[in-house]
Amino acid sequence: MGRVDKKDGTSVTIEIGLDPSDPIFMIPELSPHVDRSRNAKTLSEFLGPEDLDPVIAHIPDTQEGGGVGDQVLAFLAAEYGISKADLVSAELSLVPAGAPRDMGFDRGLIAAYGQDDRLAGYATLRAIAAVERPQTTTVAYFVDNEEVGNRNNTGAGSDYFADLLSRLLYTELGSDYREPLFRQALRATKFISIDVNPGVNPMNPGAWELGNAPKLSYGVNLKLYGQGNTANSEFMAWTRALLDDNQVPWQTATYKVGSAGGGTIGGEFSSQNIEVIDFGVPLLSIHTPYAVSSKIDVHSLYKAARAFYAYRD
Repeated sequence: MGRVDKKDGTSVTIEIGLDPSDPIFMIPELSPHVDRSRNAKTLSEFLGPEDLDPVIAHIPDTQEGGGVGDQVLAFLAAEYGISKADLVSAELSLVPAGAPRDMGFDRGLIAAYGQDDRLAGYATLRAIAAVERPQTTTVAYFVDNEEVGNRNNTGAGSDYFADLLSRLLYTELGSDYREPLFRQALRATKFISIDVNPGVNPMNPGAWELGNAPKLSYGVNLKLYGQGNTANSEFMAWTRALLDDNQVPWQTATYKVGSAGGGTIGGEFSSQNIEVIDFGVPLLSIHTPYAVSSKIDVHSLYKAARAFYAYRD
């Protein structure tokens, strides 16, 4: 699924596999009968990027005398009006075809791909839409490329947020706008970087330091220490008060020293003197085709974000 941008400025949205009647694609695996030569490889060597090409067609274009590739290009041209060259300016992704499902006899969990970090986007969008008259300017800021370094103009490493704030300030002040006022606005900004954390896996609890490890169904997790941004103690206390005052359950999250780590977009904004804290919810099986979240945690995250947007001094 994704988008194809054409030379004439138009865009074509592609979604294949969401409807039960759609075809699916597959990356075929070697049968255990013939993969013995790979068994001695380490996990990082077992599958390389070149081993992840999917099968997307099988029958050649016999009428035109072309191959399987020609059949695929003909389909894309007929169905979407795109050519092979158009794929150069496309953002397409292979995603797991399994639909989101309730998990467990009690249906207390959600199994779905891509909850890192669509879950945060969902809760944030619902929260900001629920606050009708916020006291201060509120922004829900969604970025991409977080997993690969934020280094593009749609990622957190860009100046888009600062430009947005500057434009808002200029619209309000007009000719009275000054750079020091913009910097003052940055310092007065409070920012929640919402991301997920690996929750304690009951099959492998030794991967965590259990005294500070996030567990499913215990509420949102506040990041204390680790790679990337670390909130100062004053803003941590402010956040605790916000959550407690709004009856939002929370827990702390710290990786086991020397054996794990992960980054967020928080550091990109704290470097601009913005008050930033990282929090989110724990997941099982992050970065796999089917991640698992707790409905209690998802609702708690929504309540936390809504309380943040509705905050009044």
